[in-house]
Order: sequence, then C-alpha cells, then structure tokens
Amino acid sequence: MFHTALLQLSSFFERGGPLMWLLALLSLLIWSGLLEQLFFLREITPKLSGEARNLAQQPAGLQLEALRRRLLSRARNRLQRLLPVLRTLVLLCPLLGLTGTVLGMIEVFDSIAILGTAEPRAMSSGISAAVLSTMAGLMVALPGLYLVNLVEHRIQRILHRLRLESTPVTEAA
Repeated sequence: MFHTALLQLSSFFERGGPLMWLLALLSLLIWSGLLEQLFFLREITPKLSGEARNLAQQPAGLQLEALRRRLLSRARNRLQRLLPVLRTLVLLCPLLGLTGTVLGMIEVFDSIAILGTAEPRAMSSGISAAVLSTMAGLMVALPGLYLVNLVEHRIQRILHRLRLESTPVTEAA
C-alpha cells in the first residue's frame, strides 16, 4: 500500500514537470518554518510577559517609558523574525505554479509545431503539466497564506498583551 502511494506520488510529480519538486521543497520549508515559529511563540511569550510585568512595577517616568518602548520593539523583532521569509516563500509558490504552466504550454506548442494538431496525445502531457503545476502552486500557497496570517494575528495579540502588561498600574487605572 505504501509502495503504491509512493509510486502514485512520484508519477504525479513527474507529470507536473520539473517545478513540482521545487514546490514540494518550498512546502516543506513553509510548514517547518510555521511549526518552528509557533513553538517559538509558545516558548518566548511567558518570558516576554514576565519582563513586561516586571517593567510595570517600576516607578513611572521618562526612563520607564523608554524602557517600555525598547521592550516592545525588541519583542516585535523577536516575534516576527521568520514572518518575512515565510510570507515570501508562500507568495513564491503561485508564481512557480504559473511558471510551470508556461513551461507546459511551451511543451504543447512544441508538439503542435512538430506533429501538428492532429496528435492530441502529444499535447495532453503539456496541458497536464501546466494544470498540475498551477494546482500544486495554489495548494501550497493557500493554506500557507492562511497560516502565516494566523501567526501574524497571534503575534499582534501577544504584542497588545505586552503593551497592557508593561503599562504601570497607576496609568492603567
């Protein structure tokens, strides 16, 4: 059963053209990056929250506000460290799918030039490659984009909570 599934997957990648393997690699990078980012958020949030609460216990003043801004800026940078890379990889996937479409259509036109329009089987492999690579690019990008946005919203909630926690009690009342 596993062997059959592996053969089907291999056939799918071969029919989709050369960019399918690159899309698979990008998918792996995106998912591992998203998982790493989520684990990092889970690990770092309590530490940042503790720093923010400690800061809120300090006497109010200009120095405290500068420390608060520094804490929030540093937290934003640490929390968002992977997001630009992940967003870029996600946005690259549909473009690679489209490139696969162009390569598939070039294959179709080459077969038309060589064999003419009377040979539909020769054209079908190029059309198949075009459609499969487009589908693969979208199938990687759509959930990736959703999850990157989900992580971004989670980071915004964490930063909002840090702003509240770092505000001195006298200001919050």
